[in-house]
Amino acid sequence: QNITDSLDHVFFDQLVRNSFGLFPNQGDEASARFPTLYTVGDQVLDNVGCLDSSNLCSDSVYNRDAPTKQNLLCHDRSWLNVIQAAYNNRSAEQSTEDDLSSGWTAANFSAPKIEYRVESAETPVVFL
Repeated sequence: QNITDSLDHVFFDQLVRNSFGLFPNQGDEASARFPTLYTVGDQVLDNVGCLDSSNLCSDSVYNRDAPTKQNLLCHDRSWLNVIQAAYNNRSAEQSTEDDLSSGWTAANFSAPKIEYRVESAETPVVFL
């Protein structure tokens, strides 16, 4: 994986998080409230919401029981579930025949392709 692919993924995640008010789907090593591991009985489990290692996963692979910030602040709803609800509400408010919620699945989302160029400039500029 090259650095551009990695930056695309980070940019896409931040764009989605900021657009829909989403939170991290995994624990943080520096956080006592949202650790990277948690226990259930004798089992030690990874603190991740999406079991398929993405942030946009279907409800069938989303771990609602993980003590993630997303689960706590969004009532155990996945990123995809929150996004679908936002578009369902928007469609209902617009009262149009164009139902934006139809066909929304995790497969519909992919990181945008972004071109990064480095050019001489006094002020740093990112071209999208």
